Amino acid sequence: MEANAALGEIQLAQEDYVGAIISYRRVIENIPDDAGAHFNMGLALKGRGGRETQAIGFFQKALELYQQQGNTEGVQKAQAVLREMQKKK
Repeated sequence: MEANAALGEIQLAQEDYVGAIISYRRVIENIPDDAGAHFNMGLALKGRGGRETQAIGFFQKALELYQQQGNTEGVQKAQAVLREMQKKK
């Protein structure tokens, strides 16, 4: 699954949002508690456009997982993106 996560990061950086969505979907299916995969799936959906509601769901799940895992940096990152997206509504 690390290969899919790494591929997703490359695709995200290259703005290949559809490819990134596919890669992160595979990671999440196999490792459902991977907060980073949920966060990056949110980024891919947000980047693709027109999928903001779905993106918010993934960011919220990432926030929940980061909180459970005690990842303060992840919590702050997810909260910042969620705040930004709420402002745009």
